[in-house]
Amino acid sequence: MLPAAALLVGTVILAVALVLQVRFVAPEFWPLAKYNVLILPFMLASNILLGYGYVSATRAGWYLPLVVACQIFLYQIVVFILSCLLLGGHHVGLPQAARAVLAFMMIAGGVALLSK
Repeated sequence: MLPAAALLVGTVILAVALVLQVRFVAPEFWPLAKYNVLILPFMLASNILLGYGYVSATRAGWYLPLVVACQIFLYQIVVFILSCLLLGGHHVGLPQAARAVLAFMMIAGGVALLSK
């Protein structure tokens, strides 16, 4: 598997787990504990994929902070999209969308600085 594909799949698994938790799990100890036990195999798979992606990318000559910054940027975009789709886009008004775009631009700027 290519490092980029491993990072993408691992990131999507993490983002889906987060958004599903916010959408379907009550903010109480036992429902959260049960949910986290149920998704443990997915978290393990995600961490294995992310670890493989990081190690493979750095062995291929990529700068680790740049790889991590790109993965975080991707994670933020996936969480934003899934939040709009699964949590209801009507909660995302112009101020929230503007802040998200500003955050994406700041992360992209950091990635650009790291790649120099």
